[in-house]
Amino acid sequence: MSIKKVYLLNQNTPVNIIGGYVPKGEYDNATDYAVGDSVSYLGSSYVMFVDAAAGTLPTDTTKWQVVAHAGVATVTDTNSIDLTLTSTQDLKADLLKQNSTTVNLSIDASGLKADVNDDSITYAKIQNVSAENKILGRITAGAGNTEELTAANVRTIINVADGANAYVHPNHSGDVTSVADGAQTIAADAVTYAKMQNVSATDKILGRVSAGAGDVEEIACTAAGRALLDDATASDQRTTLGLGTMATATETAYALLAGRAGGQTLIGGSAVTDILNLQGTSGNGTLTSPAVQCLVGNNGATVAWTALNNGNVGIGTTSPGTKFEIQVTDTGYNSVAKLITVGHKGTVPGSITDGFGSGITFKMSDIDGNYGYEASVAAVLQDPNYNSGIDRRSDLIFSATPGNGSYAPVERMRILGTGNVGIGTTTPNQKLTIAGEVGGITAINVDADNNAELYLDRSSAARRSEIRFKTNGGLNWVTGVGDSDILGDGSQFFIGQTEGGSNPNLVISTNGNVGIGTTSPTNILSFGGNAARRVWLERHTTANTAGNTLTIQAGGATAAATDNAGGQLILIPGLSTGTGESGVTIQGCPAGSTGTADGTPADMIKVLGNKLGIFGVTPVLRQVVPTGSSADTVITALQNIGLFSQA
Repeated sequence: MSIKKVYLLNQNTPVNIIGGYVPKGEYDNATDYAVGDSVSYLGSSYVMFVDAAAGTLPTDTTKWQVVAHAGVATVTDTNSIDLTLTSTQDLKADLLKQNSTTVNLSIDASGLKADVNDDSITYAKIQNVSAENKILGRITAGAGNTEELTAANVRTIINVADGANAYVHPNHSGDVTSVADGAQTIAADAVTYAKMQNVSATDKILGRVSAGAGDVEEIACTAAGRALLDDATASDQRTTLGLGTMATATETAYALLAGRAGGQTLIGGSAVTDILNLQGTSGNGTLTSPAVQCLVGNNGATVAWTALNNGNVGIGTTSPGTKFEIQVTDTGYNSVAKLITVGHKGTVPGSITDGFGSGITFKMSDIDGNYGYEASVAAVLQDPNYNSGIDRRSDLIFSATPGNGSYAPVERMRILGTGNVGIGTTTPNQKLTIAGEVGGITAINVDADNNAELYLDRSSAARRSEIRFKTNGGLNWVTGVGDSDILGDGSQFFIGQTEGGSNPNLVISTNGNVGIGTTSPTNILSFGGNAARRVWLERHTTANTAGNTLTIQAGGATAAATDNAGGQLILIPGLSTGTGESGVTIQGCPAGSTGTADGTPADMIKVLGNKLGIFGVTPVLRQVVPTGSSADTVITALQNIGLFSQA
């Protein structure tokens, strides 16, 4: 049957439809409909009378016309709408709405809805409060309706007792007095010796040695100090200091500041704890001015070292900026000045052991005064006894306190005499070897304020440039640029499990082509052709969940371009030779019996060479139907390709 003329709903003029009225079922926005195609959309029937692109909705009255409406709506008065439905379809309407300032009425697939507009309920429209002295809230457990709260309810919520009032601070008397909330005052003579802070140790006197006014401080009182304090007169104190002996001593017993022929020796004392003190000034010297200098050379013309009043000591400079500074003045720039030599010389050949050397130790204290935290740099000699077969070398070791309750420094880095550097290891076998603690994490962090870069620069394409990932010494993965003797021309980036790029899992050529299972990709993504491959989306891992969609889409035209087509999505089978044929198969997974069993994929569309088969039918050549053939001939041709079958 072929319908050529259709009377549209509410119109008397027929629309001529060339090709006939063709039912197409429920509207699909991906289908490119033709004139005469009839669809069902939102419960109504539409027919296309002007050709339009796929995705043109049936509500577009310039392309589609309504053949049958889902229902009829009639307004009976200004406050209500009578609806008469002609089917069990969901109610759909282009516009069916009654609005006011407080309520918004609308109709959707679920039916008629009434929504209260924002800010439309005034205080007057809220339910009256039952009595005075009420607060709105909720004291009943859980979420629920608003409730009227009594004063007792409010006190329960804020945890305040009935009759509670402001607290008034009482007056204090005794050693410490105060009135109400006023400041507390210690009474005169109330602090006895017993109430004073304990002196930290014996042999202390109270006073202050720090500059300016301030808290009382403990001052150490040595045995010598106590001896002087115990003396009744100045004469007794001179006797205690031994000045009587000095007064009767000969001149040669004391140093002559102007110098003495033949030289002289300054001796601090005769006891093992005696000290020789050199003091620059008896006043308050300028901090950055020299206090003590050692002069050598012709009549003291050369300053060997200088000590400033701030404690800084300089060698080769009279204005050291740090506690110890060494300078060498040189007119040339082609040499390295050896400023400090730290030596350790063995005196008995054969008695020196491995690790013999010398170094510099840096010590510091923490805020509790614990002095013992160390860091050191040391040079050690390896094989000092000239053992045969082993090259003698000196290593440079860097050590630091680990902070685990021990002050002893632990070696952290070693530079071998061969040039290899080890962090966490004493035997680096490469230019840089990093070893981590067992159970810990070993990481290299490049944290830059600007660009952060890592360079692996090989000498030629015939050399590899790669990073290896190992587990307990065994190789797992390698990534980098391959050796031209092993992989291509030496310019390809690879990821694999062998060194140098042999048999890589993935290759990226310099033109951007990616190869999996092949070392010479000819397209943006190429798979090796020596084995069948499958690209798929893994099954969903969440229980009782449908699988996700895998979309392959060609490129679209430039955004906002005028009348430009999108790219074609082309599926091409492998090239065949001679009489061989290759094709493309599209499978579906038909529904099976209810339950959890997997469905079985089946061929839906199959192209083989120049043949076509649909719904599992063996592909056949294009069916030719002569002009004037009967309907049975046409049906047979369509059945041959599987387009439909007769029951």
